[in-house]
Parts: sequence; C-alpha cells; structure tokens
Amino acid sequence: MDYLSEVSQDLGHSKPLSSCLKCSLSSPHQEVGGIFYFNESFSDYHFLNIQSKNLIEKNFFSCSDPTFYKIFKENRVISLFHTHIKSGPELSDFDIEIANSFILPSCVFSVKTKEFNLYYPENFKPRPLSRRIFIPMFQDCITFVKDFYLEHMQINLHTITNNWARDRKNSNEILLNILNDNFFEVNKKDLKYGDIIVMSPLDSKYFHLVIYLDSNEVFHHPMFMLPRKEFIKPETLNKVYKVYRHKEG
Repeated sequence: MDYLSEVSQDLGHSKPLSSCLKCSLSSPHQEVGGIFYFNESFSDYHFLNIQSKNLIEKNFFSCSDPTFYKIFKENRVISLFHTHIKSGPELSDFDIEIANSFILPSCVFSVKTKEFNLYYPENFKPRPLSRRIFIPMFQDCITFVKDFYLEHMQINLHTITNNWARDRKNSNEILLNILNDNFFEVNKKDLKYGDIIVMSPLDSKYFHLVIYLDSNEVFHHPMFMLPRKEFIKPETLNKVYKVYRHKEG
C-alpha cells in the first residue's frame, strides 16, 4: 500500500483520509461511499463509510443512511465521497447533480487511476476562515486562498477550477500553472491587499500560500494549526518564491 503511506506524508492529520483510501482500495469491484465530517465540537474530523443500497449495479452508489442525515442536519458534513471503479475521478452529471442538491463538496477517488477529484457546487458557502482546523484537501492553505477571495474580495475562484484539492503528484507544478493562467506575477517589494505570496518549501515538499493584507500583515492557514494573521519579516520575504495578483485586483 505505497499509495497510503504517500498520502500520509507532509499533509497534517490524515488518519481519516487513510481510512477512506484503505476502504476504497479494498473494494475494487464495488463503488464505496461515505462522508468526511466534523465531530460535534468541530475540533476534529472523521470518515464515515456508508454501505451502498444498490447491490445490483456495482458501478453505482446509493444510500439512505440515518447517520448521514443526522450529521447533515447538524451542518457537520465536510464533503460527500464515493469511488469510481471503472473510470477516472471526474464527476458524472449525476454526481454533480447530487452535490448541487446538497450544496456540499463531493470528493471522488478513482480506484483505477489512484487519483482524487474534488468538486465544489457554485453556490457552496465556505465555512468562516478563523478557527477552522487544518484538514488535508478540504481546509488547507490552498482552499484558504479560494475562500478568502470569495469572502473578502467577492471573487469566485470556482470559475478557475472546481477541484481545489492539492494534487499528490506534481502538486507544485499544477498549482503554479493555475496561478500563471489566472493571475499575473508582481514584485515582492510592491505588495498589495489580496496578493498571493508563494512561499518556498521548508518543512514540507509543497509550496505554501499566504494572503497579503496590509502594512506587512499576512493571513494564512499553516499546517497543523488554525488560520492566523501575523507580520511578515524582511528575512521571511527572502524566502518568497513568487507573488501573484488576480487580474481583477
């Protein structure tokens, strides 16, 4: 299970994600479904495997689980989840319809290609930026930027890509391609509110994204921590890889 060990590296608290993958890979001939959800205090998260009610069509997942509806009513669902066993991780029209009806993200893992895809409905409302825990894929520095732009700059980055999960393969390259296609690069000595600062990897192999506010203050979501505002020091600026500004900025 090399893929499971790879997923656990450099990602923060990933035990629920590993449990999800173990469940998915152990069922290569039947679609697996479930949800990622918060505990009652919203201080941790878990994965709930939900058994499919469709035992005839193995390439189709359906459920009527009372636990799911309880968690859904309590607004504790982070994302819907299911596997694809014969195709890639791209969501079908029906998958998108379900996500849109619940107004919840939908995460798909392809057992065939070992890839994730994370879809956000266009009318999905992100959770508040402050005091949200770090969750690989769902609440990290990349999704923090997406949600900051929507909440504070009224710019919907869903139009760029519906999949804001950090890719396991070629993560930095894919991230920079998205930024280069939709933002323009600026000098780090000319920072402006809303600029995205790309920090060079230090303790992790991944780039870290930071939002510049004003007067050398930044806002970001560090791994293992809650989002935080802090002042950026001159020596920290030396570690900046690139700075990007949105085309509408």
